[in-house]
Amino acid sequence: MNHVGRTVVQKYGSILRFGIVMAQEERNSWRHLRIKWVNDKNCEKATSRRNELTNKNHNRVWYRIDDVLFIDPDETISTLHKIENYLYR
Repeated sequence: MNHVGRTVVQKYGSILRFGIVMAQEERNSWRHLRIKWVNDKNCEKATSRRNELTNKNHNRVWYRIDDVLFIDPDETISTLHKIENYLYR
């Protein structure tokens, strides 16, 4: 199955990230995805800080398919609106 163009979410610590699959490839019987993260400043800051603390590069370009969750943006937005309406009624 081709996942290019699909929307994904990933939890990185306490940060919820949203992105779009830009490419995919098979490696060692696992599908890996290259993801364009959207509005990802908090994760970029956290990764930069982790890089400084460990003196290693923790930036990733490819993610194994089981590291992300595929979502339907319209359904997710609808659910968040329902939560918002419940909280502020």
